[in-house]
Amino acid sequence: MAAQTTLVLGLAACKKYTIVEPVADSLHTAAPVTFKVTYSSQPATLPAMQLNGFSVGSYFAAGATEATASGTSLQAYLKEGYNIFQVDPPLGPQVKFLYDTKGPEIVVLGAVQEGSNMTISGRGIDEKGVAS
Repeated sequence: MAAQTTLVLGLAACKKYTIVEPVADSLHTAAPVTFKVTYSSQPATLPAMQLNGFSVGSYFAAGATEATASGTSLQAYLKEGYNIFQVDPPLGPQVKFLYDTKGPEIVVLGAVQEGSNMTISGRGIDEKGVAS
């Protein structure tokens, strides 16, 4: 019975904070404008906050119902591809979002001239996926 009580208390603690921005599974071609965490009442101290495993809580300003940080102040912690922002780790809420500032990498593998036409073959590699 004690294990069930602990589990319920742990789950209740996870719902204490909500990550509003960045939105889960969103795509950003520049740093997200804002990182925003909401809560029902202002905590005495802000919880730990991590971006890709780095502590970023010191960049957040606390208000009565939300804490915010400028995306430009956290830009150094972003990496190309998928990023994870988490509040109150290891059990607190987290969002995964895509930071894709580079175009696809194109590798030309060959070219064949057929009269006035040329056919070029190659590969395109991109974090978000190559459309064509």
